[in-house]
Amino acid sequence: MRFITVCPILSPRLPDAFLSFKKLSAHSLFYPSGCPADGVHLRVHAIDRDKYFIEKLSDETKGTNVESIEGDMTKLDQLTEHSADLIYVSTVIHALPKQKLIPFLKEAKRVLKPNALLAIVEIEKKETPFGPAMENRYSPEELMQKVPMVPVKTVMVGEHFYMQVFMNVEN
Repeated sequence: MRFITVCPILSPRLPDAFLSFKKLSAHSLFYPSGCPADGVHLRVHAIDRDKYFIEKLSDETKGTNVESIEGDMTKLDQLTEHSADLIYVSTVIHALPKQKLIPFLKEAKRVLKPNALLAIVEIEKKETPFGPAMENRYSPEELMQKVPMVPVKTVMVGEHFYMQVFMNVEN
């Protein structure tokens, strides 16, 4: 099983809501000693454009099943077509320039296996005591309009944050 996370320093583990949705244990995602309940081995590709964070993560995960990749989430050239079971993107979409969202979604669709999942965690599009400008935020409904995949579930994952899960179905 292949798992890709974008901005891994900010989101080193999947939130509990997604873990229960997929029946995986948090420990299994980042350390080779753990495996999902079905016994499938996970390989993790952690991608971030910031060299500092990738080097830090690489040091912290040496000897595990995590491959740290410095790169652009809109150009996942190092990953082969239909090779990932899950892409997890946490609090990153709002920071993408609007013109980069579609290239990222095309890359995600290319890299995900058929029926694999894209999980996006974002801050709610309402007034909060912190976070990006309102014009940079997406509501779940806006993401559903942008993401070229089938929406599976939307859940709250803490105060002010939601996670949307989409399935990559063949067109």
